[in-house]
Amino acid sequence: MGMPVKLSDKLVKEARRGARTSGRSITGQIEHWATIGRSAEQSLPLAAVEDLKGGKAVPMPHHVVSFFEQISQALMQAAVREKLRGAKYPIYEADSEHPGGVIEVHEDGARVRGAWDFRRNVFVPRRSAGAGP
Repeated sequence: MGMPVKLSDKLVKEARRGARTSGRSITGQIEHWATIGRSAEQSLPLAAVEDLKGGKAVPMPHHVVSFFEQISQALMQAAVREKLRGAKYPIYEADSEHPGGVIEVHEDGARVRGAWDFRRNVFVPRRSAGAGP
């Protein structure tokens, strides 16, 4: 059940701005901020919460950031593996030896170096060194 509350004009103006950019209603924006605030208050040390309330930046311990980066990388790698598992051949990968280059990988494992022609949206194999013009 909802309950009317008095909020400062400043908070309502900030919520209106935030709601516009996030696609939420003003009420939804304030509820979103309250949810984040409640989570922060339950998860962070009291000193960090006080710093946040005072508008100070709170540096996260490196191991926490590193943990989230590892999770993110693992999820991305798993998504790529899953996508490639169902991919039709040929598939393409970046050529680490030639900036901007692409390697076309065939089902039999054959690898062809080349580049992507964005105007025609096709792979263009690289000419071998001995080939003519």
